[in-house]
Amino acid sequence: MASVTRLSFHKRLFLQLIAFSWVIVLCFVGFQYLREKEYKSKFLNTQLQQYNRHLLEAVEDGESYQEYIASHEKPFDDLRVTLISHSGDVVYDNTITVDLLDNHSHRPEVVAALNKGTGYHIGRQSTSDGREYFYSATCGKGMIVRTAIPYSNVLRDLLRTDWSFLLVMIVIALAM
Repeated sequence: MASVTRLSFHKRLFLQLIAFSWVIVLCFVGFQYLREKEYKSKFLNTQLQQYNRHLLEAVEDGESYQEYIASHEKPFDDLRVTLISHSGDVVYDNTITVDLLDNHSHRPEVVAALNKGTGYHIGRQSTSDGREYFYSATCGKGMIVRTAIPYSNVLRDLLRTDWSFLLVMIVIALAM
């Protein structure tokens, strides 16, 4: 009878150890997924911020923003460029008539740009055209430059998490 109890105890201990190992693996996979998603979003934001900064520098050096936007290569084909005053009024938009746009002072990326100098927002739907965008804003001396990329298959692929590390983690967990 004691050997049956001892076997049952060891079996329960073994199952608890396996369950604990899988919880650790799942926690690590979840953490890694979130980190990779954040990394890819920040990488995309960095590309847009670079364009925003160049546009701001050109305007501050006296170049026309229309001329800059028309003559310089954009980092993405469907790039939407919006110039916003510090009070939130839209000065220019390369895709929509300015008269149709409301005040942008409460948009998350604009608020962040005003407070921190830069900001981005993932997957917010535009109130002006109904499309979902990835927004990036940079605050300059006289205005805020906000660029946006519509959510398309290309952008989804760019932001998609690489799951190859999951296979490695499962193999390591099984080996343990």
